[in-house]
Amino acid sequence: MWADGVLVQDLTLLDPEAEVSSAEVVPVGLSWKKLNNCLNQIGINWAVLAVISVACSAACATMVACAPCIAVAAGWTGGSIGACVKHAWT
Repeated sequence: MWADGVLVQDLTLLDPEAEVSSAEVVPVGLSWKKLNNCLNQIGINWAVLAVISVACSAACATMVACAPCIAVAAGWTGGSIGACVKHAWT
């Protein structure tokens, strides 16, 4: 801990000797690879997927806004697209 530029107390908050397993770190969010595969299976081609990824990248930061954005960008109904978003959300 520092006070007015002077080290007052030196604490170790994490054990530098501890091993960290990569299995403990789980990314949360949209897997664009899973989403693209699912949307492709319902008939949306790769060119449309490229436009969707650019148009909806910010909206897909949240699961709630992602499906409506993709539905509008692709010109599809939200049901099958919503299922793909849910499938691709990790």
